[in-house]
Amino acid sequence: MADAVINQQSTKYPIEVMKVVRASLGADESSTEMDSQINALAQVRVMDIYLESLGNPARGQVIRDAVGKVFGFDLDLMSQNDEGNLLASYNSEIMAGVRTYLGLASDDESRDSAIMSLKKNDVMDHFLSAYGESIQGSDSRRIINYIFGVNIDGLSGLERSRLSVYSKGQWELNNRNDVLIIKSSKGDVDLYVGPTAYYVDKLGSNQLPAELEKALLSFGFTLDTAANLYTYHNVSGESVPDAFKGQVIGAIVACIQASFADL
Repeated sequence: MADAVINQQSTKYPIEVMKVVRASLGADESSTEMDSQINALAQVRVMDIYLESLGNPARGQVIRDAVGKVFGFDLDLMSQNDEGNLLASYNSEIMAGVRTYLGLASDDESRDSAIMSLKKNDVMDHFLSAYGESIQGSDSRRIINYIFGVNIDGLSGLERSRLSVYSKGQWELNNRNDVLIIKSSKGDVDLYVGPTAYYVDKLGSNQLPAELEKALLSFGFTLDTAANLYTYHNVSGESVPDAFKGQVIGAIVACIQASFADL
């Protein structure tokens, strides 16, 4: 499985984000003295600080731009390419908010099929228009997960896990010394797990540890010997549920921690 090209930049985050976070830590916004501390902050904390500096606006484009600046992937592109959760319906909170924006009663299902045909950006923007003037970072991430199927809090927690994540047509998490990859098809209907080029280079093998192979098989994965990937298909045709993805990722990360801490 091919690895992503890692972009180089002089600071971990774009300079406009760095300036805001530096100031929040009591440093001069142009000083690099606190940058190592900033680099150690959880990405969700950086996102929160940046959005707080803007007044936590309930504006979809501002929030999506913040995600791009902090996490490095493009929600606008996901929407444009019709990536994201494949669902029969969004959850009740999202549906009620969009119905309200459209001038319907929150429980009026008469235009639900039209709502489900909207681009993800439009769903997010309509929901936020009905939500209010401001929204906390944690709530904006929850809404993104409901609509796009991108668990930003989960990705933040995986930043140093050495697991690469490719989903919704983009690398959501990738570092040079990552050892394993989890990848998904369009709509997250299929999952794939395999080794990185770093893993193969260091170990001289593309075979996964036996304990991880056993765990993946127990989850219903099968080995595609031609591609050397473990694959899973959700027979419902909808996105693999978050809870299931969480179990799979948990098993992969546990394997990395147990077997590859010194690799």
